[in-house]
Amino acid sequence: MRKTNFQTIGIHVLCWALYIAYEATYAQIFPDDMAVSDNFFFFFIINISFFYAHAHFALPIALADKRHVFCKLPVFIILELLAVSLLYILSEILMGHIQFVVEGHTLAEIAGALVFDVAYLEYFIMPVLPYFLYSTGYYFLTKYMREQEAARKAEIKHLDQIIANKELETNLLRIEQDYLRAQINPHLLYNTLSFVNYAARHNPDDAEEAVALLADIMRYALEPSKDSLGLINLGDEINQAANLIALNQLRFSNKLKLSLDVTGRPQTVKTIPLVLLTLVENMFKHGDLYQPATVEVGLHGTTLTIGTENQVSLAGPTGDSTKTGLANIIRRIETVYEGRNRVELGVDGLLYKARIAIDLKENEISAVLEHETSAL
Repeated sequence: MRKTNFQTIGIHVLCWALYIAYEATYAQIFPDDMAVSDNFFFFFIINISFFYAHAHFALPIALADKRHVFCKLPVFIILELLAVSLLYILSEILMGHIQFVVEGHTLAEIAGALVFDVAYLEYFIMPVLPYFLYSTGYYFLTKYMREQEAARKAEIKHLDQIIANKELETNLLRIEQDYLRAQINPHLLYNTLSFVNYAARHNPDDAEEAVALLADIMRYALEPSKDSLGLINLGDEINQAANLIALNQLRFSNKLKLSLDVTGRPQTVKTIPLVLLTLVENMFKHGDLYQPATVEVGLHGTTLTIGTENQVSLAGPTGDSTKTGLANIIRRIETVYEGRNRVELGVDGLLYKARIAIDLKENEISAVLEHETSAL
């Protein structure tokens, strides 16, 4: 702040120095046009003082109350002109341009004989008018600049607050996503362990495969995201969806008519976790998967699509349902992909359909492009 003040003072000094140099040069070239050519010191001291007094004292006070501005402003201007005139007279006395000549000895004689040599007094008002205009312009210019600076600082503060809120929201979202990933569906875990217990006695190979699949799912669920925004490669979640389907196929002797179709290389797209897995788990909870059902994941241009379709189970949901999984999906997608997502969830006859479309940015699909380029 102190450095800024010194810089401002330096600029003012430089500007006045250049202006005075111009005036002095002009006075030397055109002496008849400069009424104060031999009184520069007092002339500029008075007018520069008036300049700052008018800009920093008179105008701020006169314009502070807009209701009385037309009363205050003329009064201040008249008082300023009187003050300047008195200072001019004083300077003229000091310079010897106003002389007191006493002829006689009585007070009456002195009063009657008092003579003023008023050189340049006709210029009391004219010399100060340019400074009056300069000072008024300077006041409004600095006022405008202060307002602009205040508005800029307010905007920066507002943007900083938005960024801070966004960072807080992102951190909370990441914490929530890590928490959700760590929540192994108790129903899935219970059923899988029951199946492993049964298969260990009747089909050890199935039991071994089920344990491997469950271990992979648990490792994924318990490992927090390393991305600063909590994003993951969609390929990891596709693999876990495939594990979840394979695990349930083992439990139901491969009688489920559920297929997983992946198109357009979405495997390395960066996205939020648990979207695909939540939809797949929802199929096992609420769907009749003995009837044809599909899970589709695709990348078409810059649009990522995730969709499921299955017949609704007439027996009702399998296991506990908090009915918050789909709501969490919608909220998290809206938070991360605001304005560039479309979510459609609902029942169409006996079919439950879910479709999510996300318009990705270049940095969210760059890994795919690099992968495809390296494969050429």
